[in-house]
Amino acid sequence: IIEQAFLQTMALELDRAAIWGDGTSNSPTGVANTAGINDVIMGANGAQLTNYDKIIDTLYELDLDNAQPTAGIMHPRTAASLAKLKDSQLNPLTVPEKVRAVPMLMTTAAPIAETLGTSSDCSSMVFGDFSHLLIGMREDINIRLLSEAFAGVGQIAILVHCRADVALARAAAFSRLRGIKP
Repeated sequence: IIEQAFLQTMALELDRAAIWGDGTSNSPTGVANTAGINDVIMGANGAQLTNYDKIIDTLYELDLDNAQPTAGIMHPRTAASLAKLKDSQLNPLTVPEKVRAVPMLMTTAAPIAETLGTSSDCSSMVFGDFSHLLIGMREDINIRLLSEAFAGVGQIAILVHCRADVALARAAAFSRLRGIKP
């Protein structure tokens, strides 16, 4: 059970690094921070989603680069905001076909405290053809029990690590919508 918990935690961290990694402190540069991806912003200081227009603009950028998105990835908070969109009569907005055709995936690994202008509570959506996201595993996830160092006090330590890197085969196959406020 403990091993599975560690493996799930490491997999979530690898997902975070592959999509949102910033390339600092020996971490990979993820999709969202790779030079050359398409970038659409909600506004100078971010903005709330009120309709699907900015998502369609983000998908349009992929159309211009002849890329077919295989997924859109976002934080559950962003997905909840989308699900709550209503028209002026408080009826749920119909999801446009262009948006509905893209599988939407959620992960809590997506940040919800990104800064854009004066806002520091923003999130992003990343769309793309994820077959162009390359994850190289230099060393598989390893779990080691370190009992010798703590034997005198009856304790153990567990060391969990892996070595991996991330690259994009084609940066233009990805598009980021950033500055989404709650």
